[in-house]
Amino acid sequence: MITSTTTTSVNVSWDAIDCIERNGVITDYAVVLQEQGGARIPGEVVDQTFSAEHLRPFTTYLFRVAGVNSIGTGPFITITIHTNEDCKLTIDAQRCIRNCSNKGITIASVVKVILIKTNRNHCR
Repeated sequence: MITSTTTTSVNVSWDAIDCIERNGVITDYAVVLQEQGGARIPGEVVDQTFSAEHLRPFTTYLFRVAGVNSIGTGPFITITIHTNEDCKLTIDAQRCIRNCSNKGITIASVVKVILIKTNRNHCR
């Protein structure tokens, strides 16, 4: 269902509802995006895809979707989405790479140290 996730966006798609379970023609889909413990952001889409931008990095969101027809809104399904953590090299790390390479230290060893430090900071 989740087609892509970045630090601040997500793209979701889903399969059509089986004909037997539709109870009529699906006119659109009700969607709700909610930061875990936060406000709900409701919406409607016509096709079977949903995109959200300007999300917070390294945050858990709940995404809910349900088919809508002339009878009403069907049951929602819920999936959990995690945006990626924003792991940019700091200015100090960039300087370290430049200075170390000027002194004959390999970039691979510098990157290894940066990755170890990054992992200690729970960066994924």
